[in-house]
Amino acid sequence: MDLSMKLEQAENQLTQNAKSFGFNPYAEKKKKEESQLSKIAKDNSKTSGEAVHAMMGQVLKDFLFNHSHHHHDHQHQHAADADDAMVV
Repeated sequence: MDLSMKLEQAENQLTQNAKSFGFNPYAEKKKKEESQLSKIAKDNSKTSGEAVHAMMGQVLKDFLFNHSHHHHDHQHQHAADADDAMVV
């Protein structure tokens, strides 16, 4: 038997012994990896939500302070043009 086969056999025996005692080191590792992945997913979701919230705030500010101001100025310009046309 070569070394890789002996290692594989020893690993299988350890896994079987651990399962018989109710301990599975691979399950613990997988659980830890899943919890890390879950944490990353939650953090990413939170960051994405904050980015969307900030973008919505910027769009709202732009609409309130820029568009309405331009619209208001535009109305004044049309009124001024109408007044000028009446004077002629």
